[in-house]
Amino acid sequence: MCAFLCKEFGLPIPDFAPVNVPKEIIDSGAYPGLDIEWCFGSKFVDNLTELVFSQVDNIDKKTMLDLYIFDYWITNPDRSLTKYGGNPNAFFDVSQSSLVVFDHNLAFDTDFSITNHKELHLASTIWNCEQKRIDDQSYYGDRFAEVMTRWQQITDQVPVEWFDDEASKSSFIENIKVFWSNPIGHLILRQYGQ
Repeated sequence: MCAFLCKEFGLPIPDFAPVNVPKEIIDSGAYPGLDIEWCFGSKFVDNLTELVFSQVDNIDKKTMLDLYIFDYWITNPDRSLTKYGGNPNAFFDVSQSSLVVFDHNLAFDTDFSITNHKELHLASTIWNCEQKRIDDQSYYGDRFAEVMTRWQQITDQVPVEWFDDEASKSSFIENIKVFWSNPIGHLILRQYGQ
């Protein structure tokens, strides 16, 4: 779901799709821990290196600002990078001098820390130095609302095979939607506007 949201929001993410893993590969034992038929797959992209802190200033500022607020919007704590290191879950495309993001498996975190996000997110130095607070709410609010018009189309893409049954899938998605549309979603820009 987050990959679709990321793409709809306009962030640079590799093409992705549910991948049907043949039973022969699962049964072969070559990949311990791989025990499900349907997995999430991303297209391989050439010329990528894991993003390091010294490259942050070389990336398009708008992309960095968008990534910062997107991860806040989905309460994703798993994209940290400071001069001391971190876990950026982002690549630097050396041929394009651009960012490629991935990995949102910790999104919708009920223990999400605003303080940690402000201090540790890989784009925090860009956001904290350059973003104009006065226009944030309407600008990003409109963009989030536009993405949410496609919520049903996005959730329809999640394979039912990842759940016990259709009812389990519906319950999971409804819980995410309720969590997401509750106060933390509405507090996002208000917190940063103070």
